[in-house]
Amino acid sequence: KQHVICHRFTKNILTFPTKLLLSSFQQNEYLSIQSVHSGSISAIEWREEKAKHKKRIEITRSLCDICPPLLNEAVKKMQSWRSACSYYTLRPCYQIIMTAWLKNDSKEFTKLEIEDIILNDQRLVAHQALVIIMVGYAHMGRPRECEDILSRTKGKFWNKMNPLLSNMLLHAWCRHGDMEKAIEIVKRMQSEQMHLQAYTYGSIISGYCTVGNLEEALKWLKIMKEEKLSSPNEVIYNTLLSGCALTKNLKKGFELFEEMEKNRINPSIITFNTLIHICDKASDVKTAFYFFDLIEKYGLTPTSFTWTTMMSVCAHSNDSEKAIELSEKMNEKGIEMGTVTYNAFIVACSSSAKHSQKYITSAFDAYEKMKNQNIQCDAFTISSLLHLCSKTKKVQTAIEIFLDAIANKKVNEVVVGSFISAFTSLKSAKESFQFIEELKSEHNFEINCISYNTLIAACARDQDLETAIYILDRMRQFNISPTQYT
Repeated sequence: KQHVICHRFTKNILTFPTKLLLSSFQQNEYLSIQSVHSGSISAIEWREEKAKHKKRIEITRSLCDICPPLLNEAVKKMQSWRSACSYYTLRPCYQIIMTAWLKNDSKEFTKLEIEDIILNDQRLVAHQALVIIMVGYAHMGRPRECEDILSRTKGKFWNKMNPLLSNMLLHAWCRHGDMEKAIEIVKRMQSEQMHLQAYTYGSIISGYCTVGNLEEALKWLKIMKEEKLSSPNEVIYNTLLSGCALTKNLKKGFELFEEMEKNRINPSIITFNTLIHICDKASDVKTAFYFFDLIEKYGLTPTSFTWTTMMSVCAHSNDSEKAIELSEKMNEKGIEMGTVTYNAFIVACSSSAKHSQKYITSAFDAYEKMKNQNIQCDAFTISSLLHLCSKTKKVQTAIEIFLDAIANKKVNEVVVGSFISAFTSLKSAKESFQFIEELKSEHNFEINCISYNTLIAACARDQDLETAIYILDRMRQFNISPTQYT
């Protein structure tokens, strides 16, 4: 393959770096390069064909990414494309359709219909069609569907389990989280003299990390190294780091990163995002900034997820100063904060609200910026701000934020509960109940049992039995059953 790639094309003399071709173009382009080298097509024709291939995938994705997806239209498009359309165009398109069908539980096609559309496509050989279906089910963690299609196609599309089908089935059980079944498949593969590949080890390690069993995942990493059939790559290390995040094991995460450096495995931005995520889980802001500073040293660019996770670390570590420092960096680089990033920033500033007016102002300024930039404020944003109003005794601000939420139709049980909790902490129980009843009659929002309990708890604080009994009667009027707490 490398021999062919390194040749110049016979017409329109072109050269490409081997690494770029291997990583970006995959096998379909490799086959086209052979054709170019032999002189059967020109480099210009090859580029035109590549552009068509890309366009077909974009069309399929545009029809499948909407909700609900237009699967019937996508299938018609697939069938309308010329008969010479290769497996390497059909595979990604069919897998986009399969994924959309599985994710949205679409009723446009039944399970048998979607399978038969792929299996009966004359442009695919039997084995290719089966692999497309298996990959779709495996990635969605549907092992029983994998077993069903295997039993349905045995004798016609395959006779004996091979490493590819076995790995797909193994991957499906690992994604499903049933590691006992997964290990049974591994034992069967070994008994049939199938070599365990890097993909096999990756699936097992990923499965154990998903179920939170980091210890077993690390055991399989050790086995993989001892076998010396394939070396752990960046993807496997990233998977293990995800397992460290799930178990909040920052120490092991640091060790794995050092091991990557020692083995000269270049970390990607995904690696650093995962390491920062571990720091977030462990509330370690210092180590998070250490990894954040390393990103530029490795010549990588932080993604929106990187910035959001960094802000989340500041929030969980109650480090308002670092949160403000981070927001200033984002402004300098022209990076816009989204809803989740703003939420983390507000929480970080709220954590130090008792200590400095600077942080209080920064939190409320962030809310104003969100409104000015038309960035959606969700229930978490509003609840965090109402909690801050309660801590800083800003009654009028709490009312304004709640009325804004009503106007923008962002009121749900969480927001109502947060407002009642904030208001009762600043006003008497009787005054709070009367004001909330007025707002309820005017704006018609629901009050649940938890919120009524908050009002009764305020009555207990004020020793106001009369208002408490009245609230209890209101609950019964709205068919809300009192709890033991009530």
